[in-house]
Amino acid sequence: SYRYHKIFDMITLSGINNINDVLIYKGKNVYIKRNELVLKDGEYLDTDLIGMNVLVNNKIVGKVTGYLKDKYQDKIVVNKNEKEYLVPNVSDIIESINLKTKELCIRDIKGLLD
Repeated sequence: SYRYHKIFDMITLSGINNINDVLIYKGKNVYIKRNELVLKDGEYLDTDLIGMNVLVNNKIVGKVTGYLKDKYQDKIVVNKNEKEYLVPNVSDIIESINLKTKELCIRDIKGLLD
């Protein structure tokens, strides 16, 4: 299983119940096959956003080129006219994300993509 705790990604490994048995895995990367991943409706991976068109007022203004995570606020990297902007991934700014049409709609906020 997986959970996010404070600034850490935490997993529980099946059949391992002693902290000493998992220390050899500390700091290692964990991988899963995409076809084995079960996501609920409306859930997506951060990497699913990369390559999406960014729309403001139903007009394409840029493309998502990356995603940054930190302990304070996740940010979407948007490339607009060869310049990169960091857009906070919060509901006050992100209006909608459509995985089928590969479109991310953001609110028209003065200075956000200027």
